[in-house]
Amino acid sequence: MSLSNTALIVTLILTVGSNLVWLLNYYGNSEKKRYAAEREFQHLKKNQEQLMLNLDNIFQDVESQYKFIARDLLVIKTKLGIE
Repeated sequence: MSLSNTALIVTLILTVGSNLVWLLNYYGNSEKKRYAAEREFQHLKKNQEQLMLNLDNIFQDVESQYKFIARDLLVIKTKLGIE
């Protein structure tokens, strides 16, 4: 084997090895990004559910306050003789 053939083989091995390392690194980074995106989506979904629950509670509170006000207004109208 000549020196040029040995250099060619070493270069080829280093090229394939570096490409393999790059590919593994690329795959690892893409998996991290996929996991981060999925996690972020789950957080957003949970926050949306909590917002909807809180909004429902607020509407229930407003409705109960409305009922109290309507009842008090009816009592006032009755006492004043207003229809």
